[in-house]
Amino acid sequence: MLLKKLMMRKFQVFVLVLATSLFLIGYKSVLAQSPPTPITYGETLAGSIDAAGAEAVFLFDAASGDQITAIVSAADDTLDPVLDLTTFTRTLLATDDNSGPAGSAQITYVIPADGTYNLVVRGAGGTTGTFTISLEAGISQPTIEQPALDDSQTVNTEPTDSSPVGLEPRLQRIRIGSTVSGTLSGDASFNLYAFEGAADQEIAITPDPRTTFQPLLVLYDSSFTELARAQPSNALRISLPAADWYFVAAAIPELGVGGTFGFSVLDQAPAAQPALGEDELIYGNTVRGTITDAIPIVRYRFAGNIGDPITISMATVSGDLDAYLLLVDASGNIIAEDDNSGNNTDAQLSLELPSTSDYFIIATRRGQETGLTSGEFVLALTSSAPPRVGSVSRPPVPEEFVGLSTIDIGSTVTGRISNAVYQEFYVFYGEAGDALTITLEAAEGSELDPLLILLDQNRIPVDENDDDGDSQNSRLDVTLSQTGYYAIVATRYELAEGSTQGAYTLSLIRQGGSVEDVPPPFEQLNPIRVLAGDSPTETFTPLDFADVFTFSVAEGALIDFAVTTEDGTISTVIVTDSELNFVTASDNGVILAVTAPRSDDYLAFVAPQAGPIANVETTYSVTLSADIIRSNAEAGERIPITYGSTVRGTIDDEQPAIRYVFQGRAGDIVEISMTARSVAQPLDTLLILQDESGTTIAENDDINPGIVRDSFISIELPNDGEYTIVATRYSGTTAPITSGEFTLTLSVQDPIFSSVDRTADPIRYGETIRANINDDTKLYFFYFEGMQGDNISIEVQTLSGNLDAVMYLYAITSTGDFLLLTSNDDSPRGGTFDPYIEYTLPRTGGYVIAVTRFESPDSEPTEGEFSILLLKQS
Repeated sequence: MLLKKLMMRKFQVFVLVLATSLFLIGYKSVLAQSPPTPITYGETLAGSIDAAGAEAVFLFDAASGDQITAIVSAADDTLDPVLDLTTFTRTLLATDDNSGPAGSAQITYVIPADGTYNLVVRGAGGTTGTFTISLEAGISQPTIEQPALDDSQTVNTEPTDSSPVGLEPRLQRIRIGSTVSGTLSGDASFNLYAFEGAADQEIAITPDPRTTFQPLLVLYDSSFTELARAQPSNALRISLPAADWYFVAAAIPELGVGGTFGFSVLDQAPAAQPALGEDELIYGNTVRGTITDAIPIVRYRFAGNIGDPITISMATVSGDLDAYLLLVDASGNIIAEDDNSGNNTDAQLSLELPSTSDYFIIATRRGQETGLTSGEFVLALTSSAPPRVGSVSRPPVPEEFVGLSTIDIGSTVTGRISNAVYQEFYVFYGEAGDALTITLEAAEGSELDPLLILLDQNRIPVDENDDDGDSQNSRLDVTLSQTGYYAIVATRYELAEGSTQGAYTLSLIRQGGSVEDVPPPFEQLNPIRVLAGDSPTETFTPLDFADVFTFSVAEGALIDFAVTTEDGTISTVIVTDSELNFVTASDNGVILAVTAPRSDDYLAFVAPQAGPIANVETTYSVTLSADIIRSNAEAGERIPITYGSTVRGTIDDEQPAIRYVFQGRAGDIVEISMTARSVAQPLDTLLILQDESGTTIAENDDINPGIVRDSFISIELPNDGEYTIVATRYSGTTAPITSGEFTLTLSVQDPIFSSVDRTADPIRYGETIRANINDDTKLYFFYFEGMQGDNISIEVQTLSGNLDAVMYLYAITSTGDFLLLTSNDDSPRGGTFDPYIEYTLPRTGGYVIAVTRFESPDSEPTEGEFSILLLKQS
């Protein structure tokens, strides 16, 4: 059966069309290698590395979950073997030099997906010699399904996270005012946190001093250019340069460390705080101290207002100190005390202040003066209320607002409106001239129709909003006319008479520019688009931390994404949807068989595994595969797909047609292939493409009438809009009605590929085929079936014109991908510019020959008629 998946391998086609002499020189090493040698479980084979830089490749088939062990041992003293495990298309999965017995190379690995894999043996440092290689397999490990997290399992309540259970989100979308936590360990050396920021907005990123691990904090803009960094235990304060998406990297400060951490991203008023006395604290301060027999008590003072929610933590960092905390008011009354509410023997107090007053924190030890423990401690005073000192303490909260919840400028809170509680109040203190934005948004899945009301300290309404534009959410942009207390009323449309209810998110932020100026994350990040078969190349540099790629796949697609670096640097890949909701991550540069949760444009963030402490500069390439297996649609349903999608279905009497819908733009060169999957009783496919009005704009029954019954459409789309693909079967008056499974592929091509003939013409041993290469068609494919060990020759002869042909031989993998085996420009036998290849086939299966013309910017393109002859040597 002929394969039409060639159009999915855009990179190989690109190489063929734009082949240059430099490219051919780059493949001399490929031509010099021996064909891959099959190896099976339980087998031990001998091999040799005969030249510096040479390699020996061994092929084996494996099932998902197979735990394999491969060992390469030198048979003489000259070879220092290195072993690589790769996919059939040479994506590196694992490598080893000397971890096996007696300095042998050994890899133990659990196979991620069914397919063919390579074991590649080479000599370290250019060494040569003979070796033996053995391959063993353990019991196949079961594949564990990874369901999506529900709301209770996400770290942040917004947006909803779709990461697999057990995999901590490595990228989270947060808001200014958020407090987050995470864990770094092993290869997971950094996490990313994304938020929208306004121009000139003053923010502070403050680590949680109560955690045992203090991360390095680094701030990046949407291009991942570093703006600032703070060493462990230090806060990062900055005025944001523009309305943009920003990323905080919480990272290990050095290799080999890690743990659980936390930090807050807070909006800071631009005015500086007054100077503090030696023992004075304000909210957000962290201090260090020491408890000894000579100094068993350390006292700190701070000013607070009634209702301020505070947390005081005292954590031991050295010695055997059993920390003890007391909170005392200005009259000497003990408000609260604690011994062991923190981690281990640490102390912690969390409460709301009972009055507006000065307070004293007593940091001591269990037993105080008579205690026996001593050591160094870290004390932190935190609150969602704004920082303040006694000399600028605010007036008392008005009686009308006493006992109500508080919210700080720059903070975000959540709540719920119900029939029992239809409104909630939040009090804040503002200065005359403060420009603020208040938003009240219904949570995902909530039926609430929000309504916002702002009251001054006399409970007189200042402003209100029901619907923000086309949204039912509410928003107020206000500039305060006087200094004092204000109350935000979070409620619903029609107040007590209303019927909607549900969870909400309330945000109070300071304007400095506006985050409304920030485009959606997908648009602002300007990601690099990669299609299935592409292999774009980028560079890691110390100042540009990460690159962002995008690809479009349909719901249910199995995503493979791999990163290969020039110098062996290991990379981290984080995949999210277009709204930055986390999907999956890998710290070895390879993501295999991850199911796309929805049809969307996905983002892949690629960075060095070591994170912000990496100081590397190296080029790398990425590759993408995205296939989908899906049951047929319900009657009348149209299945959404995207460029790069491959879907499967079944045409039969119950469902004679399936419709797929995609979004296209005017000028897109779209290619659609429909291939029958059964060889014995193949489906006679028929493809139809319709525009938004239902008008048929393209149709194909047979690629090659009477010979190739699969269908293929290539068309330039006339307009922006929605298009429908009808996958069905031919039903002529005399032809029998066929049924069966099919594979359908949708791809978009660059204009450069318009001169490629993607019909893979069958060619048999002993057969000669003629064709013409010119500006209209300059690339041909020929398909044949071969047996392992077949010694073949392929000869191209120019019959007319000045054609300078180039030829490539590909193997078709078990997953339908294409692997370049060898190529030739001018016959090695000499005397001609025509290509000639002799090769021993490495495995039984399908092969493709590609014939094009040599192209160089220094010479005019050649053209002419040629013949191709395929022979099996005796």
